[in-house]
Amino acid sequence: MSISTKRVSPSGPPGASILIIGEAPGYDEDKEGKPFVGKSGEILNMVLARHGIDRDSCRVTNICNYRPANNDFKLLEGTPQLAEGIFDVTEYIQKYASRTKLIILCGERPLNYILKKYGISKYRGSVYRRGETLYAVVPHPAATLYDPTTYPIFAHDIGKALAYVKSGYKTPLHDFRVYGGGIEAEDVLDEILQAPKIAIDIEAIKKSSHILCCGVAVSETKAYCFYNEERVGQGISSGFRRVLERLAEHPYKIFHNGLYDLEMFRLNGVDMDMQWDTMIAQHVMEPEMPRGLDHLTTIYTDEPYYKDKGKDSIPEDEKGWSAKVDKINLYEYNQIDCIVTYQVAIKQDAEMDDVDRAMFDYEMSMVPVSRHISQSGMLVDEERRELLGKIIKVDLNKRQLLLNNLCGRVVNVNGKIVLRDVLYNQFKLPVKSARSKAGTKVTTKEDAIVELIAYAKNEMERYKTPEKKFEWTKILGALKLILIMRGLLKLHGSYIKFSISTDGRVRCSYGIAATETGRWNSYKYVDGTGLNAQTFPREKLEYD
Repeated sequence: MSISTKRVSPSGPPGASILIIGEAPGYDEDKEGKPFVGKSGEILNMVLARHGIDRDSCRVTNICNYRPANNDFKLLEGTPQLAEGIFDVTEYIQKYASRTKLIILCGERPLNYILKKYGISKYRGSVYRRGETLYAVVPHPAATLYDPTTYPIFAHDIGKALAYVKSGYKTPLHDFRVYGGGIEAEDVLDEILQAPKIAIDIEAIKKSSHILCCGVAVSETKAYCFYNEERVGQGISSGFRRVLERLAEHPYKIFHNGLYDLEMFRLNGVDMDMQWDTMIAQHVMEPEMPRGLDHLTTIYTDEPYYKDKGKDSIPEDEKGWSAKVDKINLYEYNQIDCIVTYQVAIKQDAEMDDVDRAMFDYEMSMVPVSRHISQSGMLVDEERRELLGKIIKVDLNKRQLLLNNLCGRVVNVNGKIVLRDVLYNQFKLPVKSARSKAGTKVTTKEDAIVELIAYAKNEMERYKTPEKKFEWTKILGALKLILIMRGLLKLHGSYIKFSISTDGRVRCSYGIAATETGRWNSYKYVDGTGLNAQTFPREKLEYD
């Protein structure tokens, strides 16, 4: 049976000031007939108690009152059970709207069906006001069982929501202004330069040095956006350059991941420095926690999730702006970035102790070092690069012919469909699966190939007849070839076929606030050229 026939009814007094909504009953809930029991319930109760809230004083329910098999919520979609649950929850919210002060949405499904938003990892930590009721989005407590590192985030989000009930919540106010360059910006720039601190952020075309706009916050509510009037590929306008040059004069500039912004300014002919980086500050204060601005926004500000603003037209597999983006949304997004960066920096500065501050000062002193290494780059021997590329291609061609012969067909080692067919239908190897956000899927990734190699070795040793040994020898050889060829393709794509700067040098960006241990990382240069210079392979390439 895919869905339990046992209804798990809500618990707690009707009309309670706090309503908690989960997804669907799990094993313990189905067994006891009560929502949020078992280990996930214990976590929820513990966090509520820490803030002086008795769980029994809250109304607790789920978006569906029936447990799906294996806790697979997809089995509930389109069913009468789910429709009934959504109806019951919606009706309850309407009936007790005047008495419910806070509704805590635990997990993806309440977020989907109550707020019509999608992506719990994005929206968690956000609070919305609907009439007199606050809606707080938090991870499901069961998530902390699978990944204990998420517990502090869950606990923070619950505490943040309960604090709003006590102190009151006000929708964040924004005072935004948009300007081009030129004379109209001069008076505004004079005002900006008089502010004690400013937070700066740019928006740029992905994989290019073209800046679309630059935002500046002068307080926790007031920001400006200056846009570049030149078309993509034409650099920056003289008026926009003037804006950047004036901003560079300010003695205290705040950025988030400012290494990117500073290099983009330099590529456009403007030299700028920074005095505070919120990503570096977070790395010093809480190195084990996320450091993205979206996360810091939920920790230090009242701003709900906004990172999708203006990105409706951008494909999901892209992460940057395009020239066709709606400019109004772009400029507002840019200014919100500046506002929250300013707010985060102020809170971080107030919370930082002496030890953290000393480490912060040290990491900030590494900014010029990082920039110098990035700017210097490495001269590329094009003749040698071409030779290495030919060697790899010859090796790949030889191995491809051998693999095709072993499989009796042409096999693309990175082709998921054909590879699944070869491994699991033709070779009849045990199917390997991997979990993802979309669910459990059959996989042909490297880990699966490694496991199948071990399996093939055992089978080859287990059989005694020459025919069976030969069969498993062929399979083992094909699996090893797949792994080797993937490595060669990655080697060619990442370390041979990379793009270089116009001066013949290859560059990369270095992250100071990269790891818990303080080790730097590296990745492509800000304009999309280059490669990760810290992971050059050291194996020899042999050729005839």
